[in-house]
Amino acid sequence: MIDAGPVLARRQRRLVALVQVFALAVWFSMSAVVPSLRAEWGISSAAAVCMASWAGSAGRGRALGLLVAALSVGSLLPHLIAGFGPLPWQTVMGVAAGIGTLGAAVSLAFVRPGPHLRASAPTRNAAYGLTMFTQRGPRLATLGYLGHMWELYALWTWIPAFLLAVPSGFGSGTAVAVIADSGVFSTSLSEVADPRFVGTALAAQTAFGFLLTVVSIQLVAVLADGVGWQYAFLLLAPGPVVGAIAMRRFGRPA
Repeated sequence: MIDAGPVLARRQRRLVALVQVFALAVWFSMSAVVPSLRAEWGISSAAAVCMASWAGSAGRGRALGLLVAALSVGSLLPHLIAGFGPLPWQTVMGVAAGIGTLGAAVSLAFVRPGPHLRASAPTRNAAYGLTMFTQRGPRLATLGYLGHMWELYALWTWIPAFLLAVPSGFGSGTAVAVIADSGVFSTSLSEVADPRFVGTALAAQTAFGFLLTVVSIQLVAVLADGVGWQYAFLLLAPGPVVGAIAMRRFGRPA
């Protein structure tokens, strides 16, 4: 723990966000070079596939929103790199990896634990990642997040292919709009989870969410190959519906 004023706290939150931008440069580097890889390797669409310690409870939503915004910018970086092209896919992947390494260096050199981190050693209870589902609040917050994740990364991964296949431009603004509620789920879980195991709860929520994206990303590609891109994204609609129902129940008294 270190003592810090508002200026230092803001600086640290920005550094954490900057690290995430740099680290996430590698996240969508594969989808940024998919057209080149498909042409060169002859693959199908189906085969192509912290912060809280510097913010109190009142400002946690804003801080996590900043982190999600940084995640979005970092996810966009490979496409910005590819936009300087035409560049070989090896170049895009190499630059993205270098930026990710820079993110690790910034984190090691400058990011420090904030004053809201508990002074005592954290209680270890990995099982809480599963037992939290027996508690109403964490269960609903996580279900909301899972519904959101079912849609989010499949959309981000395949929106370039969709726009190329459907040149009308329909849906071009969706990839910006779909991220807006990302920070709500993590903030909600941090407020209702057992205070001793908030880190475990957030880690489990994220792990289950990203595991689910593996399924939705692959299924969209399979569906696109079968019925076309104009129908493939319909597969993602149930996720936000389930998430909205869960969060509606979350907001009501038990």
